[in-house]
Amino acid sequence: MNEIKRCSLAGIGLTFEKEAYNRLNDYLQSLKHAYRNNADGEEILADIEARIVELILSAQNDVQNVVCLPL
Repeated sequence: MNEIKRCSLAGIGLTFEKEAYNRLNDYLQSLKHAYRNNADGEEILADIEARIVELILSAQNDVQNVVCLPL
């Protein structure tokens, strides 16, 4: 069984496999770095996080509630 991690993304609680969480976290950190000097950076990041959550929730079904990397 793979290690899992619970986290909140855009205020929504999600469960990730560890590798999927690490990859998403790396991506979000790179975005924070890219937008650090932008006056609207925090709002842009919040919008991106919200869209990521929308995509995750639309791809999940009742059986699969852990976010995994694609096979």
